[in-house]
Amino acid sequence: MTDDRRTIRIPDSEWEAAQRDAGEAGESVSDRVRRLLREAALTSAGAQTVYRATLLEPAASTGKPVIVHIDENLAEDEIRKLFPRKTWLLEARDVTGWRPASKRPLQQGNRGN
Repeated sequence: MTDDRRTIRIPDSEWEAAQRDAGEAGESVSDRVRRLLREAALTSAGAQTVYRATLLEPAASTGKPVIVHIDENLAEDEIRKLFPRKTWLLEARDVTGWRPASKRPLQQGNRGN
């Protein structure tokens, strides 16, 4: 991958609004553009992004971590509103569709080993 610069033309008012919005979410406009382009490419390839939110402080009653798995079709911005940075670590991974596990069919006694 190269780090070639790309140029886009956008009105000042839209750029300034994007900077404010991205800054409130703790990211730069460049970070957000890269993320949205990656999400668009993955979506067109049939992939889905799933999220895991981990509470930064363990649960007071049990002392164990609280982990929430989110596989709903929500935008990251919507999920971030539900799980703010101050209290949650939000992680993402991309999951593609199902495919056959093996090109040859499993036979009696052969469990793919």
